[in-house]
Amino acid sequence: MSAGKDLPVNSRHLVDPDLLPVLEQFPDSELSRESLPALREQLRAMLPPAQTDAAIEVKTVAGPAGGPDIQLRVLRPKDAAAAPLP
Repeated sequence: MSAGKDLPVNSRHLVDPDLLPVLEQFPDSELSRESLPALREQLRAMLPPAQTDAAIEVKTVAGPAGGPDIQLRVLRPKDAAAAPLP
């Protein structure tokens, strides 16, 4: 057995006590490389669809030397497309 691989990890003590009631609404699950896609889908299903009056643009810019590129989300008011930005 590798160190820590099969041991459960509990980080509940690190959660702000005011947030514990929110945490209780989430089902208990194990986090692993295999379970992560299903967990993401479950969370998406719990959230209402996003409603925004913003235009969203996704851009990729060069990261630091030797590092990965960085993905940015640029949000602008939909009605401000023609107006100059500050």
